[in-house]
Amino acid sequence: MNKKYYYIIIVCLIILNIFSWRLWWEKPPFPPVVEQEKFDKNNHRDNGVNKLYEELSLTESQKNEFESLRKEYFDKVSKINKELDELRRELSNNNDKINDSLFEEMGIRKTLLEKETFMHFRSLRDVCNEDQKVKFDTVHKRMMNRFNRRFHKRKD
Repeated sequence: MNKKYYYIIIVCLIILNIFSWRLWWEKPPFPPVVEQEKFDKNNHRDNGVNKLYEELSLTESQKNEFESLRKEYFDKVSKINKELDELRRELSNNNDKINDSLFEEMGIRKTLLEKETFMHFRSLRDVCNEDQKVKFDTVHKRMMNRFNRRFHKRKD
C-alpha cells in the first residue's frame, strides 16, 4: 500500500483517540441522587403491630399479653434459626461427604419452626374475645396470602 494511505489511517486513529479521551474526561455529570428516607426496621415493625392492635381493638391487658407472647415466640424462633445456621455451617464444612443425618436434623428444625409459628398464632387468637377472633382470622388470612404471594414471586 501507498504511504499516503498509512498517513490517512494514522491521522484517523489519532482523531478517534482524542475524541474518546475527551468523552472519557468530560463525561456528563450524574443526576443528583435523591436522598431516600432510610428504612427503619423497628419503626416499620411497630407500625404493623400498632395497626393490628387498632384493627382488633385490643385492651391494654390484651396488648401486654400479645407482646409477651411475641417476645417468647421470637426468642424460640431465633434459637431454632441459630441451630439451623450451625447445621448449615457444619454441612458446608463437610464438603467431602454428604451427611444425610444433617439434612434430617435440618428438616426437624424446619418442622419445629413451622409448628412454633402455627402455635404462636393460635395462642394470639386465644387472647382475643369472640368478636376479635373473627377480625383476627381475616387479618391472619390476609397476612398469609401476602406471604404466599411473596414466596411464589421468589420462586419465579
